[in-house]
Amino acid sequence: VEPHIHRDKVLTAERMRTNRSGTLGEAIEILWESKRQLTPQTVTEAAVAMIESAVMHGVTRIRTHVDIDGIGGLRPLRGVVAARERCRHLVDLPIVAEARAAA
Repeated sequence: VEPHIHRDKVLTAERMRTNRSGTLGEAIEILWESKRQLTPQTVTEAAVAMIESAVMHGVTRIRTHVDIDGIGGLRPLRGVVAARERCRHLVDLPIVAEARAAA
């Protein structure tokens, strides 16, 4: 069982630029830039890859959290829902949508 993971954010680090200042402010800015570029398809592909990896390691139930905010909108949720449908035969995947405030 994986009780808390964010399938909408998996495999995003390689798409993000370096945090040159090392500050939290820049880290948030980088995350927001990444969210603006997300498509449901990119979220789905990354989530499916991570679901398959988890299953290969014996995980059969994954509770995922997905951020819903003014930057990504519903794109992350749509991508994770599509991944859940593609992997329905592999794993039980309840989704917790979390409303987030974003500037």
